[in-house]
This record gives sequence, C-alpha cells and structure tokens, in this order.
Amino acid sequence: MPTKKRVVIKIGTAVITEKSKSPVPFFRALAAEIGKLRDAGWDVIVVTSGAIGLGLESMKMKSRPHDVGKLQALASIGQVTLMRLYQEIFEKSGLTVSQVLVTRQDFGRRTSYLSLQRTLSTLLKWNAVPVINENDALAADEIRFGDNDILAALVSAKMQTSHLLLLTQTEGFIKDGCVVPVIDRITPEIKAFCSGKSCLGSGGMKSKLEAAHIARKSGASTFIFAGAHPEYISEILLEKKGHGTCIPAEKRLSAKKQWLAYSSLVSGTISVDRGAEEALVKKGRSMLPSGIMKVSGEFGRGDVVGLTGGNGTVFARGITSYSSSEIEKIRGRRSSEIEKILGYTRGEEVIHRDNLTLEHA
Repeated sequence: MPTKKRVVIKIGTAVITEKSKSPVPFFRALAAEIGKLRDAGWDVIVVTSGAIGLGLESMKMKSRPHDVGKLQALASIGQVTLMRLYQEIFEKSGLTVSQVLVTRQDFGRRTSYLSLQRTLSTLLKWNAVPVINENDALAADEIRFGDNDILAALVSAKMQTSHLLLLTQTEGFIKDGCVVPVIDRITPEIKAFCSGKSCLGSGGMKSKLEAAHIARKSGASTFIFAGAHPEYISEILLEKKGHGTCIPAEKRLSAKKQWLAYSSLVSGTISVDRGAEEALVKKGRSMLPSGIMKVSGEFGRGDVVGLTGGNGTVFARGITSYSSSEIEKIRGRRSSEIEKILGYTRGEEVIHRDNLTLEHA
C-alpha cells in the first residue's frame, strides 16, 4: 500500500528559470511549503529539473545548443548552481537537503533500483529532503528518461508515495481554454489532444499524463498545477483543496510488475503466434516455448525481454527463464521436450506469468 504521508514534488525547468525573474523567491516559498508538510508528518522527495537552464545562464548563452556534448557540459555547470540554491535556501528554513543523481540504467537494473530505494528510505529516516535529478552530464540519448516527469513518476512508484505533484508553467490540463479539474481515465483521445497547440505548446503536458499513468498504477494521485503558486502544495495535501488537474490513483500493481512495466530495460524480443498472444493477454497464462516463432537480440537467463505479436508491437514484458540461444533451440516445441533438447530444464515456462506484465496494463 502507498505510504499515506509521502509525496514526490517535481519542479519543472521553466518554474526555476523563468525569464526576468530570480529563482530565489520560488525556492524560499518551496522551502516554506515543505516545512509545513514536514511539520504535519509528511515525507517529501523533490525531483528537480533546471540544471541545463541554469548552466545556460552561467555561461551567458542565449540559446540552447543541440550538441549533446555541450548540453552535458551545461548540465554539469548548472547542477552546481541548482544545488547551491536548494542547500542555502532550504538550510535557512531548517531543512537538510541531499543530492541524488540517477540515470535510466539505474532504474533498468533491478539491483540499482533496489539500492536507490534503500538510499532514499535512509535519507527520509534522517529527516533529509532528497533532491533528485537525472545525471544529464553522463546520460546518453538512448537511455535518457527524456523528461523528469517520468523520473518523478518512477520515484513515486518505487517509494510508494500517495501523491505526485507536478509543478509546471500551466494551470493544469487545458481544454477549450479551461482547466480540466479531474481526469478519471487517460484515454487515447486525451493523449492525442496533447499533441496539438491546445496543450500550450511543447508536448510537455503529454509527458505529464504519461507520468500520471505510471503514478496512478502505483497507487498515487497526481496533481498538475502552476509552479507560480507553490502555496498550492500545502493546500492540496493538508487542506484537501483542489487545484490544477487531478488524476486519481488506481489499484496498485505489485512492485515487481511495476518495475517490469515502467522501469526495466528490454534486452531483446520474442515474437509469438496469435494463440500464445491470446493466452497471455486474455487468459493470464505463462509463456511456453510452443508459441514462440522468433527470437531477436542476444540475452541471458533473468534478462527482461519484450513480447511481440502479429502487428510487431511489444504487448508485454517479462523476465525470461532461458537465454536467447536456448530459446532458439526449443521454440515451437512442447515443454515436455525441453530437457531432451537442452539436456536440462529450467521449468516448463520460458516466462512465468508471475514474471510478466502487459504493456500499459
């Protein structure tokens, strides 16, 4: 079950680096809000953007470069300024902050994923405020989160928070010029709406809805609202007021299936026939060798693989009990033949149903 008084607060880049304004007043207000939550018994984790934006300011660069190496260097410069703001201003409010830099690989590897949980749990026990950011100075494009909204949702899921607060430039999810107060279901129509100009531009709202989907499947309710009103933080959590857009929580997935669905990195794919796909999707069965048509990529026992059906898209992920080379030998065969073919068996299932989750389940 989610921890009733634990929240992840994600701060967007534009909230910190708004043109013509010093970020200091915002950080003071944020520290005051977190202080209120802490006094009320809440654990608070902050996920922050802004390192590259502050790096641009430090280097007096007027436009954001496209070169990855330059962006990574700017992140390295800006991260120092960013954490100095958190440390100096939060200390004046009696708050101890810690810096936690992560990459996508840290979530994809199960051992690193569990280590992150231990570290954050210890920091919270010590009454510190973890301030988490993606390690932009090192992260390669192919393994980036892509947006700290997703990082915040994954942290929320891992730490079993009850709420995820996304502070952004907009007042919430805007439709027809008005804020939508509650989104009960994140439908394809709502996602498609975010691709247009009505969602105020950059596609940032789409990533926030994706983050909300992860959070709600982890048992957390998401609120999207304007960072210009940090006072909304305590009003939402302590006074139960409604601000911005709320995406309510759903029934929580198991910890393993959360990791499989949203955090794991896929090492290869297994293509299955229509009967196997139907058995997995509609009947909740395990993946047997008889339904396997093709293996792509090289992977070992215990790696995460994607399962593809007739249309070629991944419909599920699972932890495989056999390596890619072993599966090549047993695909299309009965489970009873595995030991005869390989000379040993690791079980009847290539992927047991307990180690499998459907995409966007």
